[in-house]
Amino acid sequence: MRQGRRGLELVGASVVWQTTELVLAGCCRRIRSGYIGGPLRCRDIEAMMASGELEYEDYSNQGLALMLIGGREVPWACPSSPPAAS
Repeated sequence: MRQGRRGLELVGASVVWQTTELVLAGCCRRIRSGYIGGPLRCRDIEAMMASGELEYEDYSNQGLALMLIGGREVPWACPSSPPAAS
């Protein structure tokens, strides 16, 4: 917020308080989240979503995690070879 950035896309599972602050400060244009509730359900944010000012994509937490690691070389998530015997 201090940097004055706008048009951010927020991606995260159940990041309610941080997301609420960024949206109400006008920094966010899209949210991809595994949960929307609590403070994110305030009238101002719901009005922004209804008007199209704020885009929202809802995923399961597992779907969101898989989306984030998809296409990446992450050894602990998708090993290309079995672990060495100890």
